[in-house]
Amino acid sequence: MARRPGDGGRFRLSPRARQLAGWVAALLLVLGIAGAVRLLGESGDEGAVVPSPSGAGGPATLAIVFGTELSAERVIPVGARTTSFERGDTFAYAVGGGEPADAVYVEVERADGGPLEVVQAPIEAQAIPDAPALIGFTVPAAALLDAWGAGEYVMRIYLEPEGEPIAEGRFVLAEAPSSP
Repeated sequence: MARRPGDGGRFRLSPRARQLAGWVAALLLVLGIAGAVRLLGESGDEGAVVPSPSGAGGPATLAIVFGTELSAERVIPVGARTTSFERGDTFAYAVGGGEPADAVYVEVERADGGPLEVVQAPIEAQAIPDAPALIGFTVPAAALLDAWGAGEYVMRIYLEPEGEPIAEGRFVLAEAPSSP
């Protein structure tokens, strides 16, 4: 069998096929890099990427833990954790994983149906007893029901009223069903 001179048994692609193969290779490379970033995280040395709540590269927002009891260490014991409160309950909250602070600003927003409504703006500082200490407070749930009514709420905690929230959580205030 005769071969053309210079062929050398190589596999040859047309210019169009080479262009298509180049695009497929580039697509596979991009997908491979995206998969590696998703698997390894942004820096490659930690777990999954944690988005910044502000979008500005700041620290992640901490969770507010709600419950019916606040320990002497200003944490909500596991057995007392809940996000639903009725008249007669103690409403307690603490910032899980937070650092000690002297005072905080608290914003509460109604989040159930209709337009969102701020029921407590973060304009007055709430001093933390024995400051600096972990963030944690208690108040009778009846006081909140009287002030804001039943519903679902979002709470945000700030170190500065104009700053980004350091913690956020959701809770429900409910009136107990009346007995017949």
